[in-house]
Amino acid sequence: MGWNHVQGSGAQASSGRSPTLTATFSGAVAAGDLIVVSGVWYAVVSGTPTMADNVNGVNYTYKGPTVVVGTANLGTWYYVTPKGASSGFSITFASTNAAYLAMTIDEFNYATGATYSIDSSGTKIQAAASSISLASALSVSGTDLVYAAGLLNGSGTASPGSGFTLAYNAQIISGKSYGIASEYFFPETSNINPTMSCSGAALVSLNGIAFNATVPTPIQQVSEVYPKTSYTWTDRKGVTKPDVTGSYQLSNLTPVSTANAGTLVITADCTTAGAIVGLALVLWDERGNPISVSNGQITASGWATNAAGNYVASQGYSLNAGYLAFDVSQAAGYSVLVIQISNGTVNLHSKLF
Repeated sequence: MGWNHVQGSGAQASSGRSPTLTATFSGAVAAGDLIVVSGVWYAVVSGTPTMADNVNGVNYTYKGPTVVVGTANLGTWYYVTPKGASSGFSITFASTNAAYLAMTIDEFNYATGATYSIDSSGTKIQAAASSISLASALSVSGTDLVYAAGLLNGSGTASPGSGFTLAYNAQIISGKSYGIASEYFFPETSNINPTMSCSGAALVSLNGIAFNATVPTPIQQVSEVYPKTSYTWTDRKGVTKPDVTGSYQLSNLTPVSTANAGTLVITADCTTAGAIVGLALVLWDERGNPISVSNGQITASGWATNAAGNYVASQGYSLNAGYLAFDVSQAAGYSVLVIQISNGTVNLHSKLF
């Protein structure tokens, strides 16, 4: 994840005035990438020219300058392309009337699913000189891509500013088109003023934009391992008679903490085949008050025994388990009472999960 200059290209008019000019990327263009385009034109036109590609057919967003002045014009557009192309991705520069056109196109990306916004932008127009910078530094937030494009109205070859990489450089074609150059710098975490220089006194205009990328937080799947080993089994052996035969004062009980558990499992084995064991589960709040009593019944198997020869819990022909499971997630403590034993001796076993 990080800024990447995928590719760049450009074009110049070769036969004088024309209302359109097209530049084509040499490689594949990926959907979701940021396309930045700058164009220069000679002539006073009515309205702002447009940029659009042959895949999406939508006019790109014009970023400046806000006022088109004189005959030496430089504009910059950008677009996050919804659809890409494996080849032949072309962008057409269209003026409202015939003009001497030149353009530069660049493709950038940051990460899959990234969204792009502008932190700041600026424009500088001056008399032809060998160097140019904006009137003030561009402000950035986070890690920005800083893009700049310059217009050359005179002989000379452009060179990038300190730290910048030159993406496209086309000298003026006398009587046919201006020269144009583009450069970029990333990652930039401090405010910066783009500069550009030229081997001759040719630079008359500079546009600069600081782009910010935002990557959405990935969806995380959260799961909890069922804590079977966090608690131990509690055994109560040799029960031959119920704990409760009539009214019972629950304040005589000492609750067992549920800790962070969500479920209490209770099972039993009996010395007598088919024995029935009735149980009551008392739930307690954190203040030590009983808040609920739930009843359940365990039936011993008529044939299945454990290593001690006792008959284990059974559910007959049902697919449900023979043990009891209670939700204790909203309780602070619990108590288990035997309220019925049909015959024989019972061993109770319980565990929190």
